[in-house]
Order: sequence, then structure tokens, then C-alpha cells
Amino acid sequence: ESEPKIYCIYNLDFYNPCLAATSEVIEACFEVVTKPNLSIGLIHGPPGTGKTTVLVEIILQLLRLEKRVLVSCFSNQAVDNILVRFLKERQKIEEEQVKKAENEKIEWSRIVIR
Repeated sequence: ESEPKIYCIYNLDFYNPCLAATSEVIEACFEVVTKPNLSIGLIHGPPGTGKTTVLVEIILQLLRLEKRVLVSCFSNQAVDNILVRFLKERQKIEEEQVKKAENEKIEWSRIVIR
């Protein structure tokens, strides 16, 4: 029997909540984000297995930590796919942050100081 892996050293707050339910994804993101000396990572698999989704999550996590990221693929189309998905995800995050800030402003504006 192998011991269960514990992921409490670094709290990964996933941008894509669907990924948080997959132990392999948690492990991959955890490994990349928590190992500062890791310079190269490889994700390989057949079409439709979620490689792009996982890569976008890892990129977002690394950017949150103010790390630099270089993406390289076998084809230009693959890099384009990752970039498009990243930009869409980043836009969603920014829109959510704006909504949250607006909601906080609304809450504060309801407070009456007497």
C-alpha cells in the first residue's frame, strides 16, 4: 500500500474549479508550482485529454507567483490554442475581479455614517 499524498504545503486555489477534482491534475500543478528549480515540464497525451486546460491552469498559477513562462509545442497551432485559451481564461478572471470590486463598492455605499 502506498501512502496518500498530502497537498497542504501549498494551497492551490484553482482558477478552473473542474481541475481541483482530479488528483493527477492537482499533483501536476502542485509539482510545477512548488518546485522553484523546475525549469522544464512536459505534458503529453492524446487529443481531448485536457492538456491545454491543465497547461493554462499551470501558467495562471505561475503568473500569480510572478514567474516567467515559456510555452513550446510541436506545432504553431498548439501554441496558438494555448494562447487563445489562456487569454479567454485571463479575461474571465479579470471580469470576475471587476464584478467583485463593484459589489464591494456597492456594499460600502450602503453604509451610512452618522
